[in-house]
Amino acid sequence: MTTVPEDIARGAAALHARRAMRVPIQKEAVAWAIDALSAGLDSPSLYILAGLQEPLYWSEVDDYFNRAIAELRLREPATKEAAIWAYASQTARDLRNDKSSAREAVAVLNQLCIALDYDRRLMPFYCLDDALADLDAGSDPWSYPDVSPSNFDETSKKEAEALLVALDSREDPKSFG
Repeated sequence: MTTVPEDIARGAAALHARRAMRVPIQKEAVAWAIDALSAGLDSPSLYILAGLQEPLYWSEVDDYFNRAIAELRLREPATKEAAIWAYASQTARDLRNDKSSAREAVAVLNQLCIALDYDRRLMPFYCLDDALADLDAGSDPWSYPDVSPSNFDETSKKEAEALLVALDSREDPKSFG
């Protein structure tokens, strides 16, 4: 069995979450399949997905994406909420481990916060995203008053670590939310 590279697994997690949030994934799923093939993965549905041309139909892309996930033996989240939380966890780990920029990770975590009805554990990222908009506009950030351009990355990483601790400490996934 071929090991799935970490970036391909992260891409699949992102697609699961985007799909759970009802965001169209057609183009991204085809690009993910091309990346997976380029990384040396091999699956009949992966080849078909990578070869799809516009116009891309949701049902066709979704079908081949699901088949490729199964053929690659990647774990599919059990629920939409689980897909979003898995992506939130991965995004926080990527931020903590310097695999993504604070600006990008905060933007993603903000969208996940909204998708999860403003879950309190993700609210710091909602506030940080708002504060970043204020900072970019030259205003004082009222939603996260202690953040500044010089400490935004460090503050974001601290919040990511706090989120990961909260995720690791939960016992019942149904109680998270």
